[in-house]
Formats: sequence, structure tokens, C-alpha cells
Amino acid sequence: MEKMEEKEGVEKVGKIDSAVVLCLIGLPASGKTYLATEIQKEPTFSKFFTQIDIIDPDAIRFNTFGENFQPENEALVIEEKYNKIVLTIKPGHLVIVDDLHYLTSMRHSVLEISKHHDAQYISIYVNSSVDQCLKWNKLRGSPIPDSVIQKIAQKFDAPGKKYAWDNPSLIYFPPKMEISQILSKLYRIFEQLKVSSAPRASLASSASSVSSTSSVSQVLSSGVGSFKNSIDLQSRRLIGQILSQSIPESDLKRLLTILNISQNGVNYPAEFGLRLNSLRKKFVSWLLVDRKGTEVTLNNFFEFLDASL
Repeated sequence: MEKMEEKEGVEKVGKIDSAVVLCLIGLPASGKTYLATEIQKEPTFSKFFTQIDIIDPDAIRFNTFGENFQPENEALVIEEKYNKIVLTIKPGHLVIVDDLHYLTSMRHSVLEISKHHDAQYISIYVNSSVDQCLKWNKLRGSPIPDSVIQKIAQKFDAPGKKYAWDNPSLIYFPPKMEISQILSKLYRIFEQLKVSSAPRASLASSASSVSSTSSVSQVLSSGVGSFKNSIDLQSRRLIGQILSQSIPESDLKRLLTILNISQNGVNYPAEFGLRLNSLRKKFVSWLLVDRKGTEVTLNNFFEFLDASL
């Protein structure tokens, strides 16, 4: 990255005290992963964040199911993507969500997760033309059928077209725009996040924001969230911790025994993920109905398993 005009003031900038979720938007082969990597390795951004993580559904898909793409596996990939976002949101972390997000509803899901976990939300629209995406896809060996890129382009919801909250924080036009330009613009946004005293919200618009200190009744009445959503997101964090083996080994072994799953099995990651995400939805219902909104904990999950299996 070439020298930025803010360079002299870099040392004066402290860490951002909240998590920041950066939602990338764009067609397949548009340059999103390249941008995510450049952001992650940009040294000046370490002045704002203690850690920069990339959530990549392609990596989730490969690590869980291997090279063979199967449409029926996509529900689990999406679930695991959301689980990883929730698990990675921590104060001082930048979480880059490197996915297509070509529908408004997909972007809204990321926004809701961000708000429920007191993270600031920003987005970058990687606005590459269909022809450019097809060209780049061909250069990297055409891993994506051209027909898929064209079909997604036809369904693409241009960000900000329907709702103010959906206006992208930045628009990147590769290859016309140098990567250094977008990184410099992003630096300025991070400066704003640092000095802003406003409630956590999208920089594009605060019209649909909810303060992190809002009560459950306020969230319900606002129309942009609910107690059920809060329980759902907490359960995603718990499942993410289990799948990343961030729980005591004794609890992990107990869980595998209950589910009758062997860690030595060929399909262990996929089988374990499928079972947990299937049970997670039932667990949320159990908490809301049988336990009247009891908090989400590993002990409660075990209690649910004992009652249900």
C-alpha cells in the first residue's frame, strides 16, 4: 500500500474498542477475496485492531466436505458461516465476511448478527462487471461455471437500492481503482469508528440501528430484532465454540458419546456439524417454550440432549 496522507497521525490512533464486522458484497470472481487479504495484511490497520479475521464460506465448504460441491450441503455451510461470525466477534477484532451477499436478506442477516453482539457494521461493494468476473474466473481456471456467475448477476440486489441501511460504506471498482485507494478510504472509516460516540450501527445509515443497551422490550418494539433472535444468536456462538473445540475436552467427549459420533470417522467434521446445527434449532425452541427463555449455556445444551434424545 502506498503512503497514505494520514500516515503521520497513525501512532496517535488507538484501538477500536468494539468489534467491527465488514461485509463484502459482489459477484463470484469479482475480487472480494483479494480485497479481504489485502485488508488483513495492511500493517497500518493494526493500529485499530488487535486481530483481523476472514470468514470464508469457500474454506468452510472445503474443510467440511472436500472439493466436491453438493447443493444439499449449502445449508450447513451458511449455518457454520454465521456460527463463525458470532464466535469471532470480540472487542478490538475486525471480522471480514468474504461472501457474495448478493441478496438484501443476506446482508441484513450479517447486520442483525452485528447489532445483537454490539459490533459496528460496515460494508464494501466490490462492483466488478459481469464481463470482468468472467475474465478473472477464466484466468484462475474457471472454478465457477460461467452460467452460475451470470445467474447470480441476474438475481443480484444492488446494495442501497431498497433500504437506507443497505447503502455500502464504500464501493470498490476493480480494476479501474487501485487497491491503495480503497485501503486509504477504509482507513478514514476506521478513524471515524474510533472517534464516534454514536450507538453501534451501520455507517451507511443509523435509521434501523438499535443501541447495544436497549432492553428486550425496546428491541421487540423496534421491529428489527427479538428475544428469540437473541437466543438464536447465542446458540450459534455456543455451536461455534463446540465445533472449534473451544470447550473442555471432557465435555467434547461427552457430547460425542451422546451423539454416537467418532472423531476417527472419515466424515467426522461434516457429520458432527450437521447433527449440531440440526439440534441447535430444536434447542432454541426448547429454551423458548420449555425453559421460558433460560440463557444459553453448555450445561443447558446437555440438559436439552438428555431430555430430547
